[in-house]
Amino acid sequence: MGKRNKTVLVEHLSDEISDLEDRVKIYKKANERYERIRKVKIFGNFLRLVLPYIACIGLAFGASYGIGGDIPFYPQDVLKVNHHVEEFDNRGKFNSESEFREAFADSDSNAEYFTKWELKADNRYYRFRKAYKFKSTEVSLDALRNAVANNTDLDSIIGNPFNSKMEIKDSLTEEDLANDGYMTVTYKYQDEKDFIVAPEETASNIGRGVIFILISGLNMLVYSFFSDFSTYDYFKEKDEINRYYVPNDLSYLEKELEEKKLVYANTSEKEQLISNGK
Repeated sequence: MGKRNKTVLVEHLSDEISDLEDRVKIYKKANERYERIRKVKIFGNFLRLVLPYIACIGLAFGASYGIGGDIPFYPQDVLKVNHHVEEFDNRGKFNSESEFREAFADSDSNAEYFTKWELKADNRYYRFRKAYKFKSTEVSLDALRNAVANNTDLDSIIGNPFNSKMEIKDSLTEEDLANDGYMTVTYKYQDEKDFIVAPEETASNIGRGVIFILISGLNMLVYSFFSDFSTYDYFKEKDEINRYYVPNDLSYLEKELEEKKLVYANTSEKEQLISNGK
């Protein structure tokens, strides 16, 4: 074979190798896309399989939670703890109430602090009103009693107020002028050590039973809505997807590419030897 023919062959092999490499890249990208689509479709079919059960189980747990885990329409013994509310201020007001009720998260306690009125250069009176919210677990009752008794700024006991604003008046009564400031506290807490066991109230029991019936009925509606899913064959659908999204077979292209690269290397080596006069 002449030198010119070998040069043409080398160039031809180079073009074929470049074409095969491009085809392999295209097929690999297509295979990656097919694989992503296949996985998404299989996952979607899996959700279709389990969704009715998830929905029904969730509603069943909701029904159980709605009645507190009790048997519907059957009176239960209920644990009730003593709930206290104390109201007091720095002018001697005091009121205390208590009631046995079912335990629940502490309600917000609140307090207000009005600073003393001050006369400014514009001949108007100014004071600040601060409002606080807090849990009984965050601030002790004794600390608040001492603060109110000693007219201590509540910021140091409770923390920053959730609301603060300035009040302005053109004139005041003698009583308002005489007051050093005003504090009032409403403190709510429950004493879990002070409790009783009492029969559940009829209205409460009926209410829980009605909740159970409503959620159970909704559960049945959901099951009926998804009833066609019971005939759904997940594994058959999965096999169909796997058969449809078959990846391109690259083995023959890669084998052909390797063979042409080998021929190209041998031909190039021979041509180099000839050009060197060996």
